[in-house]
Amino acid sequence: MRNASDELSAKNNSVFSQIYSKILSNFSQKNEEYNNAKEKMINLVQRLNKKLLDGSDNMERPEELRSFENDLDEEMKFWETKIDVEISPPDIDDALRTSTTVWVDDGFRTDINRKGHGLQRSLIFGLIKVLAKSKLMDIQDNDLTPRQSSKSSFFIIEEPELYLHPQAQRQAFDSLRKLAGINSQVILCTHSSTFLDLNLYKSICIVKKMSDEEGTKCFQNTTDLFIDSDERDKFNIAYWINPDRAELFFAKKVILVEGPTDKTIIPFLAEKLNIFRHDYTIIDCSSKDSMPTYIKLLNAFKIPYIVIFDKDHQADKTKQAKEQADRISNKIISSIDSSLGKSIVFINDIEEEIGVSKDSNTGKPLAALKHVSNINYSINESIMEKIKIIYN
Repeated sequence: MRNASDELSAKNNSVFSQIYSKILSNFSQKNEEYNNAKEKMINLVQRLNKKLLDGSDNMERPEELRSFENDLDEEMKFWETKIDVEISPPDIDDALRTSTTVWVDDGFRTDINRKGHGLQRSLIFGLIKVLAKSKLMDIQDNDLTPRQSSKSSFFIIEEPELYLHPQAQRQAFDSLRKLAGINSQVILCTHSSTFLDLNLYKSICIVKKMSDEEGTKCFQNTTDLFIDSDERDKFNIAYWINPDRAELFFAKKVILVEGPTDKTIIPFLAEKLNIFRHDYTIIDCSSKDSMPTYIKLLNAFKIPYIVIFDKDHQADKTKQAKEQADRISNKIISSIDSSLGKSIVFINDIEEEIGVSKDSNTGKPLAALKHVSNINYSINESIMEKIKIIYN
């Protein structure tokens, strides 16, 4: 990502220059006054040269120029040379480009260099978006597919999230994603989950250094992970409930949990035990059913993980309900790649593990958090060992 002043320059191959050149080209083709001015400039320059375009002598050349050349010839007589002052007509398009300055008025009119970095970065993305619209109009006007139209453009951007707040990041990512569909290849190097869309998982590549001996490796999956429509639907629904799930691609280790109570209590207890780690990410899968889908994704990208789920054999449950719970549990366990992940089972759920009353009128996460926050609460041996395994 270049400086905003470079991208707003009309003198190089900047985004602004590409757009502005097209505007001038269209203007010059349609505006009669512009074309007359160019013709007058050519005629004026011809009046100053010895020869006209057809090769004939220019009889209307200013006497001052003739006199200047003759005086210089006289001074250079020893060298047997002739001096000929010739003027080339200026390119009006280039003259307009090089003399163009862009001002930004946000209440105080200055050049872009005197604005904040956030505004500068947003302006660059604005230019890219305008260029994308321009390319799309070219394709539509010429009735061409993106591949049939002019050669592709490549936008290679390092850390597009810099200086942008989360909302602006989402807007920038949306612009770049649309740009990628208009005869352009967009390559991003990012440390922000905002610039990842798990529904486009085939385009995601994790690059990380394994060790000094192994060096840097890339992990990418280009195959269809969710061929089953039910599995795909669960994955998409979980996205709207938990849109921050893209964070898992940056985690040292991923902790998959069933719901919000687990996501609240597990890190809280880890903090109390002084073993919490910020490089471990907890993902709320929204339900036990969705866990195999996440496991499949983590297996494909070789991301270490641990799956925490409930046995769901509560005393008030029917035999059929327990059998259904066992089927889902077995599906979770069979999905785990033992070289990457493992599982921990709560008996029968986290509320039972920490000893919270199920008769509480408050929401499950809040009731559980109040319970473990009590000054008299003591972490029992069973849950302590499981938290230690999770954050090992």
